[in-house]
Amino acid sequence: MTSLYDTFNLATRPADAAMHAVGFNLVATGGPGPADILWDADEVLWDWAMPFGRMLSVAPKVLVRRYGHREWIAIRPGMIGLLAGLHDGAVAGGRDPWMRIWTAGYPWRLWRIFQEIPEFMALIGPGLDDGGTLTPESLRSHPRVMARGDLINIILALLDDDQEQAIMAKIPASIRPLVAAQMRENPGHGGFKIPELAAVAGKPEIAGTRILVDDTRANIEWFVASGRSAVWVESPTPRVLFGKVPNSLWFRPDRWLGALDHGLVPAIARALGVVGHEGRIVEANSSGDPDGESSFPRPSVTERVFPIEIPNKIFWREWFGPMKTVKKAARARQRRQRAALKQAQRLSES
Repeated sequence: MTSLYDTFNLATRPADAAMHAVGFNLVATGGPGPADILWDADEVLWDWAMPFGRMLSVAPKVLVRRYGHREWIAIRPGMIGLLAGLHDGAVAGGRDPWMRIWTAGYPWRLWRIFQEIPEFMALIGPGLDDGGTLTPESLRSHPRVMARGDLINIILALLDDDQEQAIMAKIPASIRPLVAAQMRENPGHGGFKIPELAAVAGKPEIAGTRILVDDTRANIEWFVASGRSAVWVESPTPRVLFGKVPNSLWFRPDRWLGALDHGLVPAIARALGVVGHEGRIVEANSSGDPDGESSFPRPSVTERVFPIEIPNKIFWREWFGPMKTVKKAARARQRRQRAALKQAQRLSES
């Protein structure tokens, strides 16, 4: 198998070449490999932001429920190199080399980003029947990619009285209280990344992961509560309107993305090297200079910054629609439970 170092021509990209060596050595020295790590996407693999000023200029469209919009994406320098190093190190050691991704986003958006960063298709490896072709459907069914829709399908089954027992039976007994509590308290949260649920969704290759790399603390805590470890990425997130609108800038988010500090990738690699034990959370941030991170060749600007356009129909179908369906199912279940409780009280009083 040709190394991804050569396939991606990393020798011409100093930041990626440096992080490739770090990733390769991490696996070679007994650290976690690609099959052990579950990667979040936004604010971990890449940064992103929306031009809020542009959105306001089309506010009349929002009033008639048209939510098509533009997002700017920036791949972090060194990230492709780190992932390729983990892959090549796993190949050299005879381990599973394919990365695993669990995103709270949706396959169409992931597909659009992968069109700009095709290295990710080589990193996640072949799908079931995709024939090497990149499409939204090939990502939706990919055995090593878990997206919001996969989780929502399981949540809807758990909220259905006729299916709940059968789904719970497929989940290990040690995890059931965690899942049951989530269904009571916040069933619609897209960050409930419990690998056993991926197995129920027909994606067992994700079930073996033991380290989550994510930027949301709640996601981290749920994952660790399932008996695993995590790297908490303290990623910068721009906000407008007094912090109420995340991942937004008034104008030119591409400039903000291009000027970001790029110390997070070596910080993530360092955290992966020490996280190890079950129940441990290690923070990854770009502050300070632990372990000589200044040796990382940080470019003066982000190398790959690009816009993507999210069509209105895609946003409704893949984001708003499923969220509304979960909320409706959760409210229906609460009504059934209240009715059952009232009936039980009447019977006890009679």
